[in-house]
Amino acid sequence: MSDQAQETREALDARLRGFHRDAGYGSGRTFAAAVGRRGSEASRIENGKQKASEEDIPVRCHSTSHEDEFPDFSATVRHSEEMWMELCWQLQDGAANRQKRTLSLHRTTKAFGVWEPNVIRGAIQTVGHA
Repeated sequence: MSDQAQETREALDARLRGFHRDAGYGSGRTFAAAVGRRGSEASRIENGKQKASEEDIPVRCHSTSHEDEFPDFSATVRHSEEMWMELCWQLQDGAANRQKRTLSLHRTTKAFGVWEPNVIRGAIQTVGHA
């Protein structure tokens, strides 16, 4: 998933958790039990493992007394989905076409830095550890 779409989805998940806590539910599972949904589904949505469905948004907004935020929340969910679909469209022929569009930027770059968290620098770095 693109970084922007992922960040948007995480922000939505945080808003859902806030909705539940504002309404007095300790977790997504307690909220799910109160509205007759599966606890595992609510937990996956709150933790970003599953996206909230179009049908799920009105239930969540109404049950947590956030009806006024429904239009904005719904639009944000749709926008996140559109970003994801755009990324899929860009990658439908493979990553090569997307990479070709950034070649001019790559060619004009004067300094390029890379951080590799898996490399241990110094005396510990031996052939056996590499």
